Amino acid sequence: MSEYRAELVDAANAMIDRAGPSHEVPLQHADDAVWRALHDAGFTTLGVPEESGGSGGSLADALEIVSVLSRRGAATPIVEHGVLAAWIAAEAGLSLGDDIATVSTKGGIVVRDDGAGGLILDGRLEAVVWGELARTVVVLISCEPTCHVALVSTDHESVTVLPGTDTTGIPVNDIVLSGTSVTCHGVAENVVRDDVIRRGALAYTTASAAAARAVCDATVRYAGERTQFGRPLAKFQAVQQRLAQLASVTKAVETAAATARASVDADAPSAAVDVAAAATFVFASAREIGAAGHQIHGAIGFTSEHALGRSTTSLWAWRERWESEDYWADQVASHVLDQGFDLWDVVTGFESGRDIVKGEISA
Repeated sequence: MSEYRAELVDAANAMIDRAGPSHEVPLQHADDAVWRALHDAGFTTLGVPEESGGSGGSLADALEIVSVLSRRGAATPIVEHGVLAAWIAAEAGLSLGDDIATVSTKGGIVVRDDGAGGLILDGRLEAVVWGELARTVVVLISCEPTCHVALVSTDHESVTVLPGTDTTGIPVNDIVLSGTSVTCHGVAENVVRDDVIRRGALAYTTASAAAARAVCDATVRYAGERTQFGRPLAKFQAVQQRLAQLASVTKAVETAAATARASVDADAPSAAVDVAAAATFVFASAREIGAAGHQIHGAIGFTSEHALGRSTTSLWAWRERWESEDYWADQVASHVLDQGFDLWDVVTGFESGRDIVKGEISA
């Protein structure tokens, strides 16, 4: 990690320490104090160019903040607002202002021209994360091939936000549009739908790896502190074996996520398949990591006040936030079978100096 990113991490941790996020599950509200501190420091739009209303920096910088927030269990819309909505809006030349925004890629909508340069939208946006909290939804109304983007205000009288949450208690809402007028829209010429899905998956593999680390560290610590039959749980061989399994899977998850981030940051030819491979493994490992944490914690880990639940329920909820591990496994297979990637290179890492041209590998 560079000195600059280390400073970002230290600053984010300090903000979280001061704000003191809650850890109840299901959560009753977002960690507003944490979000305000991040917003005031410009951390909520890292990775968006300054000339487009962001804070500058790179996607990798933004993902460092995502990782910190996830590891600390802070519930904020950092992925939907900063990593996705602000980036898409900037690419389309649109401004989000200071309000919280989210993004929608699912559902069916009908688009009409209002005759005055604006649009009228009818339909239903599905599974919009933080839809209840957001003031603006960045809607991908078409991506053929580049994305036509519209900014929908949730305050509009023709917009109905339906209730809903995930297992952690984070709002995940369907939003009904009934003749909703939109005046802010544009084309993100450098963005296609797969870019958005891949960026979302990369953000949540990063978040999941951090949550996995939180589960592992908390479980190891608890096993060393909790005594049973006159000795710490960590002294029992069966518990030691379970801890070792948890630690090894957690490290593998972190490695997969870090490899994908580094590949995207370097704009490597293997970036797409690295993200797909990481998402496949990280999301598939969520169940095992959560199960190990709860097994060793016992009953206390299931209480709504215990911090473990925030991390484990997040791992489970995030498995299908941006497609499932089955989808990403199919993407890996497609790269190998249809695009000429060598399976050994996918498993072990691409050899330096190789280039991919039109889907083929040439030495």
